[in-house]
Amino acid sequence: MDKLKIDFKSPSTICLLAGSLVILLATFLPAAKVSFMGISETGNLMSDYGHHGIFHLILVIAIVVMLVLDKKPVVSGLAAAEVIWAIVDIRNVASDVSDANKIVKDAASFGIGFFFLIIGALALIAGVVLLNINAKKNVAPAQPMQ
Repeated sequence: MDKLKIDFKSPSTICLLAGSLVILLATFLPAAKVSFMGISETGNLMSDYGHHGIFHLILVIAIVVMLVLDKKPVVSGLAAAEVIWAIVDIRNVASDVSDANKIVKDAASFGIGFFFLIIGALALIAGVVLLNINAKKNVAPAQPMQ
């Protein structure tokens, strides 16, 4: 079996792995907190938002596997899909917190999972950008036709 090709010194690899790990953590951590009349309740992406965390989990595992297998175009596509999915969930959580605060002022707040989701998505974006910059540097220049 060939050795797996993963360069842990590459900034794109570090960003993609870190972003995947942070999003993985974000799925289990509280994304929103609601407090009303002494009762406090939290919600995370894995159980309270239609099990969206499962899709995050599948996508970040696929990103890491494809990164280890050195399938850079697939990694870019999976990372883009994960960022889009993260944006959907960021919007959902922000909307829920806003709606709860309209009903009862300062009843809802963002949890650490919400901020981890944002940080993870930004890290994935940076990783894809760096991956594509490195891919363009490694392309041989076109030869003139004779």
